[in-house]
Amino acid sequence: MKSVKISFLLLLLGVAMNILPAQDDAEPAGLRAVLVVPPENFRDEELIETRKALEAAEISVDLASRAKGTIKGMLGAEIEAAMTLDDALVGLEYTDVVVFIGGSGTVAYFEDEAIMNLIRTAVRQRKLIGAICLAPSLLARACVLEGRTATVWTSESGTLEARGAVYRAQPVVVDGRFVTANGPGAAAAFGEALVSWLTERAASRRKAQELIEKPKQLRAEGDHEGARKLLAEIREKNNRNGQIASNALFETGYCFYAEGRFAAAVRAFLELAAEYPESDFFGMAMFNAGALLHRKLDKPREAIGVFGDLIDGDCNDWDDTGELMNPYRN
Repeated sequence: MKSVKISFLLLLLGVAMNILPAQDDAEPAGLRAVLVVPPENFRDEELIETRKALEAAEISVDLASRAKGTIKGMLGAEIEAAMTLDDALVGLEYTDVVVFIGGSGTVAYFEDEAIMNLIRTAVRQRKLIGAICLAPSLLARACVLEGRTATVWTSESGTLEARGAVYRAQPVVVDGRFVTANGPGAAAAFGEALVSWLTERAASRRKAQELIEKPKQLRAEGDHEGARKLLAEIREKNNRNGQIASNALFETGYCFYAEGRFAAAVRAFLELAAEYPESDFFGMAMFNAGALLHRKLDKPREAIGVFGDLIDGDCNDWDDTGELMNPYRN
């Protein structure tokens, strides 16, 4: 069993005292990426260019494959996979980006349950997912691209469409937390797109924190109506930026909580989870909704349903230790 950290005990103590835990405004100490490589014949430039872009942005990179050891690329490059697929799965809670590298060897993963499980778990945990060349077909085979726009090596475009994805014959396609590319010619742009996604999210988080500072001050001063009005304006003006809009809605829930309007707070938190399911606030909102249903509204069955959805989401979005699913499950 994982060790329980002090920050987590304080979190649980806060809930026990009927205090909802708020979002942590601090940026994570560092980002980590796992590049999943075919067991043989990966496409050299797809790995090299992607790793170069990530490391240039000071994102640590680990390589994983079916087995640890040396793997040779289609053009002769050799890399050392330090992790197995099982290792990558266990370490997902501490991973920000999971990238599936292509090449002819990708076909070895087409029916691989370990890869399918890794993909589905990474999606549930709301990681940034990248796939290039043949690898986007792995995402389609794992049934996580339904309704999504994506690209892939041309020979696998039918696989995407058959699994419900919207295929685009473009070098790189970004849809939510999915970044796909169609082959080695797009490798550099693919790496840049991954870094841009992370950079833009960090910028949005900083802007959101700046924008909600005034409403938080008003809430602290007891002007809940003024805080909610300002938050509604922030959300409306930034409705295309899910990070800012969800942050404003999250703070709205806290305004209702501070007023003792617990049912309204629950509605705000559940609205956030429904409207912004990929936001960084999904887990916090669901946890708070469940805690209020249980401890303030005496609706344990409804709380169980909310916590069940949270557990299914496998989401650790307010703590970078990766430990929070244990108290969720408890």
